[in-house]
Amino acid sequence: MEDQSLTTSCPSASCTHYALMSHHHLILGSLLLKSHIRQDITYERRKDDEIMWKQVEKYEFTALQFRDSTVCDEIWKIICEVCV
Repeated sequence: MEDQSLTTSCPSASCTHYALMSHHHLILGSLLLKSHIRQDITYERRKDDEIMWKQVEKYEFTALQFRDSTVCDEIWKIICEVCV
């Protein structure tokens, strides 16, 4: 996704709730996607630069493709830690 940045957020150091948030890098305060990382969702790592999952509430699949596989690795590690 060429014009986006992706971050994970956690409200406190001891929290168990994370969310994936994708922002448009040219528009301050824009939020393109917010999806909570949950244990009841199956996440799939596709290729070196893509993560896919099914939005339970919306009954649709969501996929994020990263420009840098290193960022994908970091996000995937967080997903794995939360979903253990």
